[in-house]
Parts: sequence; C-alpha cells; structure tokens
Amino acid sequence: MRENALSPHTAAWRFSAIPHPKEARTNIIVVAVTTAHTSREGYNTMNILVAVIAIIAIILLITGGISSSLSFLIWVGVVLLVIALIVFLLRFITGRRV
Repeated sequence: MRENALSPHTAAWRFSAIPHPKEARTNIIVVAVTTAHTSREGYNTMNILVAVIAIIAIILLITGGISSSLSFLIWVGVVLLVIALIVFLLRFITGRRV
C-alpha cells in the first residue's frame, strides 16, 4: 500500500501533493479524512469528544442560568447537550464501544 493511501483502519488526516497537469512546479494539496474508527485510539478520541461537548454544555447551562445577560448560553448549552446525547445513543444502539 502506498504511504499516502487511506486505510479503513486509520482515523487521521493524510496530505498528498498531486502535480498540477499544466505546470510541473505547481502542486495541488489534497486533504482526505477517514471516518472509519476501527482502532482503539479512534474510540477513545470520540469518547473524549463526547465528554468534552457534554461538559461544555453543562457549563454553558449553569452560566446562562446565573446571569440574565448571558441567557442565550442556556440554548447553546441545550443544543450541545442534545448533540452529545444523540452521539452517545447512536454509539450505544449500534453496538460500538461507549
């Protein structure tokens, strides 16, 4: 397998320089992201991301509730909490490690 080729077992950014067809000196940089998280590191990253979103949501809910001028943070916190809950439930229902 080529060094820059994507593998279904990776969850990382891969950068590849492709020569431009008209000029040999000009390169186009191609960025690709794999979404298949089959390694343990991918699961840990996703779990940490969900936990961080949930913690930020709770902090925004508390901050928005204390200060009346920051009441819009309540809604931002609610949206983030709902997103974290949906991600958690999807991972739980599909049988992935949570």
